[in-house]
Amino acid sequence: MGLIGKIQILEELKKANPTIEYSSLFITILFIAIDSVPITLKLLCKYSPYDAYIETQEENAIYLTSKELSDIERKNNEIINSKKIDKLSDTILSITVKIPNDKELTGLAEYNSIRNEILQKILQENQKKVLEVLTTNRENQNGGKIPVMANNNGNGQQKSQLLNNIST
Repeated sequence: MGLIGKIQILEELKKANPTIEYSSLFITILFIAIDSVPITLKLLCKYSPYDAYIETQEENAIYLTSKELSDIERKNNEIINSKKIDKLSDTILSITVKIPNDKELTGLAEYNSIRNEILQKILQENQKKVLEVLTTNRENQNGGKIPVMANNNGNGQQKSQLLNNIST
């Protein structure tokens, strides 16, 4: 016997006995009343403790939100000001000291390498000239001594001649 069978038996009992019909109606009204009490109380009461609790929670949320927003705004202003200061300092730095870009740095590196090559060639040529002068002085002297370098109290003309040969 299922639920439908039980409902059919209750309907037959209601028709046979009016007391069962009234008690069934009373139980139905009782359940409807119990279910509608919270809604009825909410409509009848204007301000409840729950309303007070909700109101304080909303005020706290608004206060915290406004405080967080003001903190965020303050931090944003600090960041913006620091970026402005950085940009200003970069501008001042670029005005006072020209910062080379990548193209200029590449050109500077090429310039330095070419300059170093030229200086090395000049140094090699000067070394060759010094060796030539030294070898000619050795050939002119007896015993292979270098009078200018080895003997300070020697001939001043040889020293000036050696310096002239090196500079040319």
